[in-house]
Amino acid sequence: MRNSRPIRTFLCRVWFLSPMLASAVLLGFALTGTRALAADVDAAVEKANAYTELAESTERAVESWERYQSWVNMKTGPTGKERYIDYGLYELSDTASLVKEAREMVGKAPNAAKLDALIVRYLTAYEALAPVMNEAAAYYEQKGYVADKLAKGKALHTKIVAARHHLSGRARGNDAGAAHVRA
Repeated sequence: MRNSRPIRTFLCRVWFLSPMLASAVLLGFALTGTRALAADVDAAVEKANAYTELAESTERAVESWERYQSWVNMKTGPTGKERYIDYGLYELSDTASLVKEAREMVGKAPNAAKLDALIVRYLTAYEALAPVMNEAAAYYEQKGYVADKLAKGKALHTKIVAARHHLSGRARGNDAGAAHVRA
């Protein structure tokens, strides 16, 4: 559970902010009652749904990270002496269509430049992390560490930690940006 707070905070903000963005547009539509806002409402709901689905679908990366750090020493990496090495990591779902959809929503109406920028940075970091986590999940699932005496496991550890820090650094750096989106 160490070091997952920045990512969880980011995901929660995206998850909560997207519906709020749609709600604000819906409220504006209800108050004005004009047909011109109907397209804005549809666009806001579409954008909110894309960002919400993205947040929900990428939450598994946090769970996988927590599982991994529950059995491995994050400073030294795997040694082969771990009691629960067969825990490995969770495989991440294919999110390509959701990532594509979220990328398509960036810059579209309604204007949410700071939220859009936050999503782009998150997507970039997530796309670097997911393949490495899936490679490691398969490696531990197939017990590859037995045959190669953890040679690949040690190399993957370095990649996982680097990609994870990239993701958390992006999320941590976006806390202020998410606060501005709320304002």
